[in-house]
Amino acid sequence: METTESKEISLEEMFEQLDTILEHMEDPELSLEHAFALYEQGMKKIQNCNQKLDTVEKKMLQIAEDGTEVPFE
Repeated sequence: METTESKEISLEEMFEQLDTILEHMEDPELSLEHAFALYEQGMKKIQNCNQKLDTVEKKMLQIAEDGTEVPFE
């Protein structure tokens, strides 16, 4: 049984979550404490996005000359 914490989230889903965070941060009634918490969440999501993008980039770079993918570790 898979928990929601271990579920793999797509880049698109992460971008949607970042958009939601930004929308909340634009609320003029937002407390400073809540703004910092949202900022921290957003930064963690950005780091996760960067890691996913780095992985994809490395896979793209490991395609052999004949078009077959070289195993990526």
